[in-house]
Order: sequence, then C-alpha cells, then structure tokens
Amino acid sequence: MLRRAIRADLAIELVYTADFVLSPVAGAVGQPRRRGMEMIENKKDLDRVRQKCRRMVTKRSLASAAAAAVPLPGVDLAADLGLMMELIPAINRRFGLSPDQIDELDAQTKSKLAVIITSVGSDLVGTYVTKEVVIQLLKRAGISLGTAAAAKYVPLVGTAVASSLSFGVMKWLGNSHIDDCYDIVERLISKNEEA
Repeated sequence: MLRRAIRADLAIELVYTADFVLSPVAGAVGQPRRRGMEMIENKKDLDRVRQKCRRMVTKRSLASAAAAAVPLPGVDLAADLGLMMELIPAINRRFGLSPDQIDELDAQTKSKLAVIITSVGSDLVGTYVTKEVVIQLLKRAGISLGTAAAAKYVPLVGTAVASSLSFGVMKWLGNSHIDDCYDIVERLISKNEEA
C-alpha cells in the first residue's frame, strides 16, 4: 500500500514538472510547448498569463485562509511556507522566468532579461526559490501573519480574522510577484519590438 502511494506521488510529481514551456519569452517559432502553457509573444498573451496567475493566487490564498482556521499553533505558517514555495516557481514558469527557462534563452535575450530583472529589483524572478527565500518573503508580511496567529485564539471572531488576514497576505504577496513578472516580460517584449 505504501509503495503504491509513493509511486502515485512520484507520478504526480513527474507530470507536474513537465507542465512548463522551455522558453515562452523567447518568442521563437517552433519552440516546444508543454501542456497548459502558451508562448508569450505580445501584450494580449501576457495579459492572459497574468489572469491565469491571479486565479492561481486566489486559489492558494483560499488554501492559506483554510489553514489559518485550524486552531493549532504553526499549522498556518507551515501551510503558507509550503504554498509560497509552490506558488512562486509556478508563477515564474507561467511567465517563462524560471531559472531553467531562462537558461534555454539565447545570450542576447538573457542579457536583456538580466538588466530588466535588476531594474525591477525582484529577488524571486529567475532564481530557485528556497525555504530561506520564502521565509524572508513571509517576514515582510510578518506583522499581519503574527496578528493572524494571535487572533486565531480569540473565540469565534478570531478564526475569521486569522483566515481573512492570511488570505490577504497570501494574495498580496502572490499578486506583487505577478506584477513584477508582468513588468519584466512586458519590458522584454518592448525591447524585442524595438530591435
């Protein structure tokens, strides 16, 4: 039984990792596309990716709110950590800004992208997201998360407050990252159109 569960988890993980495009921001015709992804060649494609990412953030925010409703210490923070470690790379992949996707780009596009990422100032784009990075990100929203953790123990109203705060923080962090990715790819598209 345990072997079957491990095999099922492995199969899910293999399917999950095959869900990205090698190079959506490159705009090259004939680049391999993988299931659930599209090439970002213009602003319309970019807007579509942003909308999909915003829906993904809303779903993860609801999961965060549900975890905050559990009256056990640390469950909400552990859930938020896990959700963010999955969400940030997923957003990067959707925009074609994961480290693997960037490595597949030509040297000229990579250098343009490096300049744009630096000017935007995002620490999460084009890098591998580690637990430490996510902890730093969650510390930015530390007051809200601390308030949510404390509010959870107030009878009746506390659970609703904790869930609302957790939802808001997760939504804010996810949408901020989407805005950074959108800005980066939009600038890259503009530079490619100028050339």
